[in-house]
Amino acid sequence: MCILKLITTPRKREYDQMMKKHTKKISRLLSKQLEVDRHLHNISSYELSFFQKLIIYRGLKFSLPQRVSAIDVKGSFEEAYWKLEPHLSDSNKELASATPRSIALNYIERKPTAPSKALLRALNQLKILRRRHRSDEAR
Repeated sequence: MCILKLITTPRKREYDQMMKKHTKKISRLLSKQLEVDRHLHNISSYELSFFQKLIIYRGLKFSLPQRVSAIDVKGSFEEAYWKLEPHLSDSNKELASATPRSIALNYIERKPTAPSKALLRALNQLKILRRRHRSDEAR
C-alpha cells in the first residue's frame, strides 16, 4: 500500500495543479475579461454570439472530449499490463497489476466535466452555419 501511495500521490498532485490551471484559463475565457472581438474580424453578415466567438477563438483544433467506454479503458490497461508482464519479476507482478487497475478504475469513476449548455448550443449553431455555407457553395 505504501508503494502504491508513493506512486499515486505525485500523480494526484500534478493532476490537481493541471486542473487548477485549466479551470483558471476557462473561467478567464468565459468571463468577459478577454476581449474576443479584438482578436476576431467577422467579414460575414451573420452576427456571432459571444460563445460562438469564443469557440472560433479557441482555434481549428477545438473539440469536445469524447466519451470512452469503461470496457475500452479496462481493456487498454489490461493490454498494457500483459505487454509489461514478461519483463517483471515475480515480486513486482502483484504491484504492477494493481497499479494499472487502480488507475483505470479512477479514470472510469471520475465525473467528466460537461461543457456549458450555451457553449454546446453555440457549437451546434456554428455547425449549421457551416453546412448552409457549404450547400450554398455547391450550388
